[in-house]
Amino acid sequence: MKSLCITGNAGYGIDALARIATRAGMQPALPAPRTPPVSMGDWHRAVLAERQPHLFQNAPVTPGRIWDQLAADIFLANRNLTAWFWADAQSVSLLDYWLDFDAGTRLLLVYSDPVSTLTHALLNEQATENTLEAFLERWIQATRLMVRFYLRHPERSALIAATSAGEPAACTDLLRSLLGLDATPDADATTPQQNPGHAKPFQRTHTARTALLRHLVSQYLDNHPLAQALHEEALACMPPMGDLDAAPITALSPHEALGTFLQLLTEEHAQSQITERKHPSAPKHPVPHAYAPVQKHPHQPAETMQSAHGEPHRKHLHEQPEPHQRAQEPSAHDHPDYTQSHVPVSTQPFLASSLEATPESLTDTTPPAPPQTRPPLPPPWDCKEISVTVLPQEDGMAYTQWTLSGLQTEDRVIPRLRLKTFARPGMSGAIILRENNSGAPLLRWPEAFANTTELPCIPTPGSPFEGTNLALSTLGRSDWSMLQNALVNLATRLKAVPPENLHPALDLNTVLTGLADLTRTLNDWPSLIRYDHITLQPFYLPPGQKSLLITLKGLALGNLPVPDLHYRLSSHDTGPGSFGRRVALEFPENTRQALPSWFPEISDEHGNRLELRFARPNTVDLSALNALSSQDQTLITALVACLPLQLTSLEASYPHIAQEWEPVVRWMAQALAANLQTQHP
Repeated sequence: MKSLCITGNAGYGIDALARIATRAGMQPALPAPRTPPVSMGDWHRAVLAERQPHLFQNAPVTPGRIWDQLAADIFLANRNLTAWFWADAQSVSLLDYWLDFDAGTRLLLVYSDPVSTLTHALLNEQATENTLEAFLERWIQATRLMVRFYLRHPERSALIAATSAGEPAACTDLLRSLLGLDATPDADATTPQQNPGHAKPFQRTHTARTALLRHLVSQYLDNHPLAQALHEEALACMPPMGDLDAAPITALSPHEALGTFLQLLTEEHAQSQITERKHPSAPKHPVPHAYAPVQKHPHQPAETMQSAHGEPHRKHLHEQPEPHQRAQEPSAHDHPDYTQSHVPVSTQPFLASSLEATPESLTDTTPPAPPQTRPPLPPPWDCKEISVTVLPQEDGMAYTQWTLSGLQTEDRVIPRLRLKTFARPGMSGAIILRENNSGAPLLRWPEAFANTTELPCIPTPGSPFEGTNLALSTLGRSDWSMLQNALVNLATRLKAVPPENLHPALDLNTVLTGLADLTRTLNDWPSLIRYDHITLQPFYLPPGQKSLLITLKGLALGNLPVPDLHYRLSSHDTGPGSFGRRVALEFPENTRQALPSWFPEISDEHGNRLELRFARPNTVDLSALNALSSQDQTLITALVACLPLQLTSLEASYPHIAQEWEPVVRWMAQALAANLQTQHP
């Protein structure tokens, strides 16, 4: 067993290296099999929460022995994996701890330069003019820890720039060398010339706002020579990775800065005039976001939980004829005391989450939310028998295990659904138990959790594509609907049981509050593309060009059903080494049902179609997208954001195709986000 810790001095720089580690054959860390499961992120948050108040955020931490057993449980859960990793910026404070914990652990230290780090923090409102000094101090401290650690332990660690993700082949070789893995070809390792879209942070988005902010940050750092010295020291310690790491930190000249500022004012003024003229009452951002911000819905304060320790007890909730209820809570005006702390999912829109999907960049701001479609009434739902087992409470957490037999929901018949629910003030979740080695009771068990017997549907703060949030975000349409309706109907049945028929160990108020909180959170989940089935068919164009024909069935955008969608992903290559430089997302005429505002933008020997065209390094033709209705724009934007997850679904059946296209679709998501942000800053 070989383990890798990926950490760094800025959270946003870690994700790309984590994806490269996955493509190099490593597995993301499995959680410790506790109830609820404990991930590496959970362990770090708990350990760092005990830090002394006077310590800086990135000061070295030495956990007590009480945490060793929990860390050991996580390592034991991954003992059968040849190589596994975790990626967490919090580990930078625990480098020496992980070094001593296991001799097989290696550490990859991801370095982000100060200009990019501060610019990212200011753009994402993680820092303000009043907190910038403290933020820079944390960067200095984290960078110093990384550089000193690497110089002391070069045999167990590697220091690498975040921009090196643009050299996946070199990064893969470095990882395999660090871990002593056999060198095998990596299908999506491309050369710098083939992959210029990675570029350096913030040079992907050439907006006036970003350019001006980088200039101001560079001027600010002129008065902080320690940060500049650390930057040069870090560069001197890192191995060469092409030209990406050698680029100096540059700033605009005063003349360029003034011109950029005037350009910014002109663009914003022109955009506001166009918006007012075309849509006098329209919101500021006419192009809808794929990840709609979470609406603030009401939430009654949780009841004080009573202790219910003891041996497990079992009761049957016999079938009660109850009317179907909406999987939707009352509107916000009914309960003005609702607080934001009960909304754990990211409130950032698609633009930010596509570029930097990290908890730091996804939890701090709440832009104006577009109107949300209320979920429809739950489909017909029936269950022959529901059994409930009350488990002992642990640390104030009420655990309940449910077994639903003979479940009928929508057009599915599920022989048995087993799930655990738990609740305590401010936190609730569910765990779906797998049946044998199949994907049952789910129609499609999420690929990221293919090796687990329990699916942790546990909402946590941060990106919808990280940690246990990923389990919820990758559920298919039918499975997502089944979970939502199961929670609503469990609460309905439980309320209908006479109190004298309930076992005293069941804390009714706590269980009902937990079910209501979890239902509310799922109703507020970002509107993502969900599908039950995905099929792929290679579609060959003239020599040198490649295309994939993808069909999504059982499709929905959030809770809104969408007809089956057929689309092509094509690379219009012009010669050797040009794969992925000019790409188009093509929607043929048979997509008109899914895209009601579809129109034949192009007609040729391949038929009528509408195209969304991409070109390296960062160009997207938005003319066709802007001509569609808002709903169709949202669907296509969400589809592009979901392309990497779709390829992950296909990887088991088409490993070579999925690996070949994976870096292309990630670049497409980033390019679309950057261009939408430029169009609507």
